[in-house]
Amino acid sequence: MFFRLVLVASFGLGFFTSLQAQGVRLPQNRQPVAQTQPADLQGTLENVGSSGLTMVDSNNQTWRVFVPQNAKVQVTGTAEANFLRSGLGVEFEATVNDRGTIQEKVGELTIVTLSRKKPMGVFPANAVSDAQDGFGVGVEADLGNAKKKPHKRAKAGKTVAGTYRIVGRLAVGRGGKLSVHAGRGMFQIELAEQPTISVNVAHCNIARKGDKISVQGISMPARPGLAQAQVVNIVLSEPLTGIKKKRPSGKSSSRPPKKNRGLPEPAVEP
Repeated sequence: MFFRLVLVASFGLGFFTSLQAQGVRLPQNRQPVAQTQPADLQGTLENVGSSGLTMVDSNNQTWRVFVPQNAKVQVTGTAEANFLRSGLGVEFEATVNDRGTIQEKVGELTIVTLSRKKPMGVFPANAVSDAQDGFGVGVEADLGNAKKKPHKRAKAGKTVAGTYRIVGRLAVGRGGKLSVHAGRGMFQIELAEQPTISVNVAHCNIARKGDKISVQGISMPARPGLAQAQVVNIVLSEPLTGIKKKRPSGKSSSRPPKKNRGLPEPAVEP
């Protein structure tokens, strides 16, 4: 019982310290009271800051939520192809030939957060988890000895042909060319014409106003509207899009106008 009281007291004081770090003023005539209660919030996101976020719950109450580094955060949704940029963590399945290259177009790709739980590497497609296979292996490794579904081995070299789940860091080149650095391997890939791009990241940076959010954590009755998150789940309300380049106006094109071979296009609604 004594250990539980000490734990609650230290956790409550730590919560007050985090609030003071955000510039929240505490009553000067009162000492911080180590008293917290569970918080289960659901609503819409208003803003994402450097140390936390602002949300409006189902009762139309505004909350400032502090998100510590050890909080579990998950943001899910979809994205368009023009959102892809260098530095993003990605995950996809593809068939690698005996030369270690991918010739088929990638139709499904997921934006992920690279971490110890999601390391870069090349894994068998039927692997249960990344932790089961360590920190990833290159396609040049001899995966034929693994107790997995057997893959066709090449006659020359150590490259093993087969279907793999590839996790790496994206590099976007000119002409829509994509490169993925996956630990010891680097792959050149080409997306399908209408790829399915999913989002499953462990940070709030890409979340936007209006996204659905749920928070589990603690709050303090003495400071209504303030909470500290332990679990944050955000669902994107719209697909993520990149910045579309606009053609400069006022410059005439040297190309001749195209002939009208059909019905005129409908006007774009504002």
